[in-house]
Formats: sequence, C-alpha cells, structure tokens
Amino acid sequence: MSKSYKGFFKYILIILGLVAVDLATKSLFFHLYGNGGELPIIGDFLKLTYVENTGASFGSLKGQSVLLTIVSIFGTILFSFLLFRLRKANWWTRASLTMVIAGTIGNLYDRLFYQYVRDFISVKYFAIFNFADSCIVVGIIIFCLMLIFNKQTQALLFGEDEKHPKDSSKK
Repeated sequence: MSKSYKGFFKYILIILGLVAVDLATKSLFFHLYGNGGELPIIGDFLKLTYVENTGASFGSLKGQSVLLTIVSIFGTILFSFLLFRLRKANWWTRASLTMVIAGTIGNLYDRLFYQYVRDFISVKYFAIFNFADSCIVVGIIIFCLMLIFNKQTQALLFGEDEKHPKDSSKK
C-alpha cells in the first residue's frame, strides 16, 4: 500500500471519529433533556435546546427529507473524491474536506434513521445547529480560503503545475 493511500486511511478514521462525536452529542442531549428540553449556558444567548429539523439550514427546505438525503449522499461522494484528489495538498485543505465529509455523514445518518436532523445548539438571533453543522460550515470556509489563497490546492484541484499554470489563451 502506497504512503498516500495509508494517509487517506488516517482521514477515514478521523471522519469516523468526528461522526461519532456528532452522534454521541445528539444522543446524549436527547437522553438527558428529551424532546423540548433546554439547558441555558450563557443566559438566553447560548443554550442547548432539542429540535427535530426536517429541513436544511436556517429553516429552509422544510419537509424535503428525500431531496436533502440525496444531496447529502451526493455531497459525501463529491467531497470524498476531492479529499482523494487533494490527498497531497496541505494539511488545512485535507482537514477542511475531512470536516465537511464527517458533518455531511453525521446529518445523513439522522436523515436516514430519523427522517430529520437532531439540532440542539441554540445561539440567539442566529440558528439552532449541531456538531455536524459546525464541521460542515468551518470546513467549507477553510476549503474556500485554501482554494482562493493556496496555489498548491489550486494546482492539485485544477490539474495545473504550480510553476507552469495552463495558458488559457492556447487551445
């Protein structure tokens, strides 16, 4: 087994670990506080409150569980392909993709087994979310930054040599 494939196996283990944290936190909060339970952390600003989310972020696509399940499956496949393609990229790029995959799988698990996503972290004037959502958002932000500012990530993703980018004027 080549070194790059062994390194890829490491990311699979990290993904499984992050998914386990997501599922454990969702289950723990539900078992301790039940459906509708609430635990204030910082007054009304930050609290834990259990919600069964049948939609996507910020209440969009409510009741579209089948569509969101398909999108989650596609997203998992797409970001897994990107992680494999970018396996020689810098640590930040690989970590960001690992986070996105883990978060997508965590929420996909909920959609497949519950037909909704279990959210419980509530920030006043913002949203109610979970650990998987945090992995997805932070991962996407870091990945976008790497795409914009990191020449190595750009070269690996778009198949260009860092020292000799493709000349777009040639056909």
